[in-house]
Amino acid sequence: MLHEVVVPEYLFAPEMTMYAVSAAVALGFLWLGRPYLRGTEYALLGLAVLAFGASVAADQALPFDGRVTFVEDLAKFSGIVLWCLYLFRTARSMATRHRRAPGAAAPPPARCRAHGVVGGGQWSLARMMPSCSRAAIVAAS
Repeated sequence: MLHEVVVPEYLFAPEMTMYAVSAAVALGFLWLGRPYLRGTEYALLGLAVLAFGASVAADQALPFDGRVTFVEDLAKFSGIVLWCLYLFRTARSMATRHRRAPGAAAPPPARCRAHGVVGGGQWSLARMMPSCSRAAIVAAS
């Protein structure tokens, strides 16, 4: 395990360094992905973070024995399952959100006046370029 063996013994850093780096990376991804997170079931993501936090708390606060390891690993596994469920439901939602009926025409191309980017339609362009406001996206000429 990285936080129990590799980081303390080979990198000569305290175990908390691994937790701090992991938390900083996770917060960075959450901060950068916040425009995309608004339309998702972020309660599942929050539960996953709580489960991972419970795993870290069990590792730090409780003495090492078989039962504590079981509790720590159960919390970690719960976090992994909840995170995978969040990712699956988000991907499925994004893939089926604007599904066309069979035989329906594709949406007309759209262009962002602010960035000059052309996309496959107003919805797809807004998803590709979250910084574009809906008012800046017009039909491509």
